[in-house]
Amino acid sequence: MKQFISYLQHPIVKIFISPLASVIFGLILGFQVTKTPNFLIAAALYGLVIFTQLIEHFQYQRYIAANQKQTPMSIYYACLVICIILALVFVLTQHWAISILIILYLLFIFLQYYPFYLVGTFNYIFLSTFFNGFILNIVAYYSQSHQLSNKFLLDLIPIVIYCMASNLITNDLKNTLPTLPKFKILSQNIKKIAFAMMLIALLLGIYFSLPTHSYLLGQIFMLTFVPLVSIPNLISVKTMDKIQNKINFNASMMLCFNLLYLIAYIF
Repeated sequence: MKQFISYLQHPIVKIFISPLASVIFGLILGFQVTKTPNFLIAAALYGLVIFTQLIEHFQYQRYIAANQKQTPMSIYYACLVICIILALVFVLTQHWAISILIILYLLFIFLQYYPFYLVGTFNYIFLSTFFNGFILNIVAYYSQSHQLSNKFLLDLIPIVIYCMASNLITNDLKNTLPTLPKFKILSQNIKKIAFAMMLIALLLGIYFSLPTHSYLLGQIFMLTFVPLVSIPNLISVKTMDKIQNKINFNASMMLCFNLLYLIAYIF
């Protein structure tokens, strides 16, 4: 378990694997509905999420951490160009409503640090949850199935709640960094509130994944694994290395929850 947690804390996992958390539920269920999966669009969406998160990381380092050495503008502009190209793939091939959702997501990414300073506020947590837990899964699902149902939207509720809890913990961790005085969210009970939200998301995930054809194995594994790896979020850390490791781990946990929920839902 210790080695597994260490793997989830690796920066490469956070950069290239964790972004799947925002789209994997919608993509896989979309693949199941359609007879002709569009893997090119799926890859473009996955790439878009990766590069928008890289842009967000560069903005964080530049505007919050004031670490100019880790934000070479050449790499930032390269990510920006790739991100725009991938976004154009959606705008030119998808329904106009999906295109609008993608544009709104990009505006949120580009403007959250400058000129609108949203980071560290509850508005940021709400918008981040709205886009990463809800909108991107809708885009992923519709890009494959070309339809939306009320059932699918309801099935996203556990993901949205867990994403909100994850964002609360991440912002609380960033608030403890001595070099980042700008984060304003302060609460002694924020970890407990977030952990309670994770448990609620777990129970709702089990409920929405029923009925099952696998003798509840997916639900049992979900019920065992999610609380076990969520407990470390209650432990406070102070050194910058440990804080960053927990931030990376928290991003990976979002993917783990969505994968377990997806497995329980399908089987």
